[in-house]
Amino acid sequence: MTPARFIESKGGAIMINAIVIKIIVENDRAIDVCLANGKNISAKRLVASSTDPSTLILKLIGEEYFDSTIRGTQCI
Repeated sequence: MTPARFIESKGGAIMINAIVIKIIVENDRAIDVCLANGKNISAKRLVASSTDPSTLILKLIGEEYFDSTIRGTQCI
């Protein structure tokens, strides 16, 4: 079984080419993904991303959710 089929068999969804503008974090957990089309998707177990670390940390999640050792690395 492919990873995509496994995720879908567990009730998950895979969105390709969705433009994410923000990942909402509450109590150190991703709870919502906000899309550019205005749609919000609630996350029950997992939010996965194929974007680069800089975009993920600085733009989508927010560096305030990461400790200084991650914020200070060269990759971001």
